[in-house]
Amino acid sequence: MSDNKTKLDRFSSFMVRHKLSVLLLILVATGAVGFGITKIKTNVILQHMFPHDHPYLKLHARFSQVFGSGGSGVVIVVNAKKGDMFNEKTLLKIKAMTKEIVMWLETYRLLTVSIARNSVKVVNTLPNGEIYIDNLMFPEIPANEQEMALLKK
Repeated sequence: MSDNKTKLDRFSSFMVRHKLSVLLLILVATGAVGFGITKIKTNVILQHMFPHDHPYLKLHARFSQVFGSGGSGVVIVVNAKKGDMFNEKTLLKIKAMTKEIVMWLETYRLLTVSIARNSVKVVNTLPNGEIYIDNLMFPEIPANEQEMALLKK
């Protein structure tokens, strides 16, 4: 009768005869797998997946060196045609652009920086040790030459 046993019958008999050893082996294997799962790291670093010799990525790397934070932001430069940016026409353009950009759905408002935003502050100390914090240029642009000179300072 033992000659007619199938592989499944022999395996089943072995499992029943050595049930405690088999159970212990299963528990040890499960513990080892469970421990191994805790050591798996699933960090995906997109920069490692890009072709670094591509011209766009070289430009991105250059922006990262100049502006920091991975260069993943957008920088808009506004130049005045004559003189500097501290004139009513240029500051009104900056204010209008900021207002428009902040309303875009794609804009992460908390990280949007502009001199026309409430989040950009100027910090001054007073002679008695007090700290004075005020908006740099919000909600309105400077109304006269004295305010414009103060903003420029």
